[in-house]
Amino acid sequence: MTNRTWPTQHRMLLTALMVMVIAVIALYFFVLRPQAESVEDIRAERDGLLKDLAALTKETPYPLDVPRLKTMVESAKSKLNGTTRKRPDGTEYNTGLVARASDVLEHATGMFDDRIKREYTEINTFMSQVSRIVYRDELDELTRRLAGRQIVLDPEVLGIGEDTEEEETYQLLLKVWTIDRIVSVLTEKNDLHIIHRQLERTGGTPAVRNPFGLGGGRSAAEITVLPTRPYILRREDKTPYVLEFPVRVRVQGTLSTVCNAIRDLQTDGNFLTVNRISLEIENPMGMAQRQPGDDGWLRTRNVSVMLEISSYFRPSGHAPTIRRTENQALPRGA
Repeated sequence: MTNRTWPTQHRMLLTALMVMVIAVIALYFFVLRPQAESVEDIRAERDGLLKDLAALTKETPYPLDVPRLKTMVESAKSKLNGTTRKRPDGTEYNTGLVARASDVLEHATGMFDDRIKREYTEINTFMSQVSRIVYRDELDELTRRLAGRQIVLDPEVLGIGEDTEEEETYQLLLKVWTIDRIVSVLTEKNDLHIIHRQLERTGGTPAVRNPFGLGGGRSAAEITVLPTRPYILRREDKTPYVLEFPVRVRVQGTLSTVCNAIRDLQTDGNFLTVNRISLEIENPMGMAQRQPGDDGWLRTRNVSVMLEISSYFRPSGHAPTIRRTENQALPRGA
């Protein structure tokens, strides 16, 4: 019996069977097989990643086990965010690193906050509305007050004056306040002597030289305001989150007094850091007039010290915002 004599139902069944076979073959070659190859590639890549991760974490405490790694992540978050606790006096504080970092930054840059809030209410108002007249008045008042204590400020040495235009007014005023704090700690609290130098006479006439050095010129305290140092987190930042105002000053006194003065720069609400120190021995002419001790040794009493001291200010009034770096290619296995 030929296929032509097959019943119609049998011929339809055979046709459907052939179509199904062709569909299965097509499904295998065009769907299942590519997916299987893709799965094998993914599995091989996963094995390679696991191998790379095992090599990278071999010398670290980070496990490849997901539950353990999640536990470590939660522990790290807990250290960062911390918990709120109470001190014996009832005040609350946070134990996290983020809060501690914010407190440290606030302490380091908030030396003038009370004065700013008292006179200008808020930092933004202070930065935008402080006038040149206020700056000049503050500088004149400080100059007169220090002159009464035989400390002479001269723009030639100081680096700023009434006509300084290169910087914003609020920064100049903060520098005046910084000088005032530094001189107060060094001279009033610790009785150090600000070293002076002789300048040319008014009109450019050189000072007269005598056997003991230059004389007859203008005397100026060796207090110099250095350029402002801005700090940023990213190169694209338009404004710094912290400004540093360094001041260089030369003082004279006993070594123990100098050490006490450096310590006091961080007390009584002050946060003034010593970034650089240069120590000089006493003038040999002064030592030559002194009698040796009982052991025959001639000891130095006073030293001359150059200190670079800085104050800090946050223009924004708050901590910098930490942003995640995007579009950065990570190494394989990271």
